[in-house]
Amino acid sequence: MRSMTGYGHGVWRSGDYIVECDIKSYNNRYLDIVKSMTAQLSSYESYVDSEVGKVARRGHVEVSLRLKVLRSDVSLIIDHGLLDAYTKAFREIEAVSGCSGTLSDLLAVDGILTADRNSSADRYREGVESSLGDALRMISAEKDREGEGTKRDLERLGNEFASSLSEIEKRSGDLESHYRKLLEEKYLALTGEKAGSSD
Repeated sequence: MRSMTGYGHGVWRSGDYIVECDIKSYNNRYLDIVKSMTAQLSSYESYVDSEVGKVARRGHVEVSLRLKVLRSDVSLIIDHGLLDAYTKAFREIEAVSGCSGTLSDLLAVDGILTADRNSSADRYREGVESSLGDALRMISAEKDREGEGTKRDLERLGNEFASSLSEIEKRSGDLESHYRKLLEEKYLALTGEKAGSSD
């Protein structure tokens, strides 16, 4: 017997990033998986569904998967050709008008400086698999423990019920005569007759 309620936690750390996973499960007739994930991990949604489905057939399951990047995976790229062209144009404008351009004017030009994320979500695969796996193992163990506890409680209650039923069956004859006597006494009290009177 397995419970549908439980909690699991897993965390994976490297020098570049941390992935942390929390899973909470509640009673529900069907399997309902709700995910809250850092945007960079969104490509793992189907993987999460698949892994959760291996350990849960029913229940409302909330999965939180968070990413913290410790070392940036972004590099800045300068378009030197575009920069040279704008610098030349700014100098010509300055020569004609007397107005000078600034570095911020150049940086405001679309395309001169761009940010490039030089890794895909695959970079985080090991962290996702490890933290999710640890959380699922924890919640599975907790659900098994809770299920065993419920099973023991049900067995105890069943034994108590069987024992009580057996005791009732043993005393059923005594109970019948006891209640017959009580009813007779009530009847006699209401009618005013005396016990053993035939009139």
